[in-house]
Amino acid sequence: METVLKIYNTLLMPTFLNGSENWTLTALQRRRIEAAEMKLLRPLAGYTLYDHKTNDSIRREIQTECILDKIDEYRQNWLLHLQRMPQNHKEGEQLEDRRNVGESNCNSGDETDQRVQSLMFMMMVM
Repeated sequence: METVLKIYNTLLMPTFLNGSENWTLTALQRRRIEAAEMKLLRPLAGYTLYDHKTNDSIRREIQTECILDKIDEYRQNWLLHLQRMPQNHKEGEQLEDRRNVGESNCNSGDETDQRVQSLMFMMMVM
């Protein structure tokens, strides 16, 4: 269980939260996100829906934070980042180029997507 939790916290959680600072979530979407999260966490803790364990008690047992709290934290950090930006900064303008000469600015996202899909499949099988 410890290894699966490490995978969840280091790979799946950041993947789920990618771009979440710009999301506009309705109450229905928030409920669905929490339901999807608990669908992953309940079997990790060894419980089913029929065990009648609350979501908070399962999270405390696994020692993980609610994904909705993380989304709110990401949004707050993004807001603080925007407030720190210079007032005369134009949208799309880079403050400084941090890439080294010859370094590509494209990511190999296809390979990462395949890894995430295989890990999610492995977690569902468990």
